Amino acid sequence: MRQLLRLYPLALTGNLALGGSIYLLGLAYATRNAYALLFGLLGLVILGAIIVFVYVQYALYRLAELRIIERERLVARKSDSRLWFAVSGVRPMPFFRLHVGIRGHLHAGRSADLSFALETVCQDGTESLAEFVLFFPVAGEIEGTTQVLIRDIFLLTRIQLNAPMHFKTVVVPPPVPDPVPLRFEMQFNAETGQRKSVAEEEKYYMREYIPGDRPKDINWKASARVQELITRISPYSPERTYIICLELRNIAPGREDSPLSIMHLNYLKSWLLSFMLQVHRENPAFQFFLRSARSSCTLRNETEIEAYVPELARITYQEEWERQVASTHQEKFIFTTIFDHSLLTYLAESARIRCNVFRTTAMGKDARLIHFYPPSETSVRPAFWFLRRSPPRRTQKGPAVMWMDNPLKVSIF
Repeated sequence: MRQLLRLYPLALTGNLALGGSIYLLGLAYATRNAYALLFGLLGLVILGAIIVFVYVQYALYRLAELRIIERERLVARKSDSRLWFAVSGVRPMPFFRLHVGIRGHLHAGRSADLSFALETVCQDGTESLAEFVLFFPVAGEIEGTTQVLIRDIFLLTRIQLNAPMHFKTVVVPPPVPDPVPLRFEMQFNAETGQRKSVAEEEKYYMREYIPGDRPKDINWKASARVQELITRISPYSPERTYIICLELRNIAPGREDSPLSIMHLNYLKSWLLSFMLQVHRENPAFQFFLRSARSSCTLRNETEIEAYVPELARITYQEEWERQVASTHQEKFIFTTIFDHSLLTYLAESARIRCNVFRTTAMGKDARLIHFYPPSETSVRPAFWFLRRSPPRRTQKGPAVMWMDNPLKVSIF
């Protein structure tokens, strides 16, 4: 049945034209009107010719190759994010155009998907390129399908050339527009990652002496045996690194998310990302140990931070924080939202650790106004879950070295 529907060539306007032609033929038969007969037959002939050309192109190009081109990342709340698809081996006839359509959903949170459906005309070239300009209000993973169609310029007919192709991509969180200035001192209680070695266990590489090697690195015993200067090189670097413990507390009660809670978590991801990039650029020796409710990882440099961004975009709320072995870190930086119902209990349990809390709050002085669904820009459709309400918890502060609250005022439209 689906195959028959896919091969049906008439679009909505084509069905209307077919119905109008049949109506004129019926009118001509009933009233013996020559003009109705002429226009009815003319409409059927033109429509039939277009349908024949459509099926000819389907027979020629039904094995068209379609692939996604990832030139840049899709960024949430960016009005000109672009997604490209390339179609190979298709050259439409005159008065016909090659179209690419996409449809799918963005997984924004728990039981909260944003659906979309778009279609565009391909640009001519060595490969036919379809460019989609998209706007997504929040970060998350996209699952969708795409298909190649041929349409005539009169919008009477259309036919799908290939079976729908499934694709996945990620909308990443944007950096915070105006990140909070950060001040770090080298003597803060970060864990050091300096490698320690015992003299009798340390192994060395040996090579011939090169002018410029330090005298203390020359292995005199080995040099005496072979009658040639030999330099020993330690495989370990003496440089010290500082490991900062970060925690993304993606915790919220319930099993369904509201637009308000989703936007708070989305902003928190951006805040955490900007924090890591800013700290690492100002202090290249710093590394990060990052924990969330269900995972943990170590990020050693900016390349690893950028590679982690898609995984950060996929993170959604969890009901509880997964307990792990006791932390060896003396200080941690906690990123959380106003919906974190177990934050104060967690801080009390971590009383021996210096905790710095970065939290989004519901309202406050100089609150940042964010429109979840700006109708003039968005590429997604409104959904019934937009009506959900999740009242934020009362703003309280617990035992922490530093509290930094960032108030947000979220509006649906």
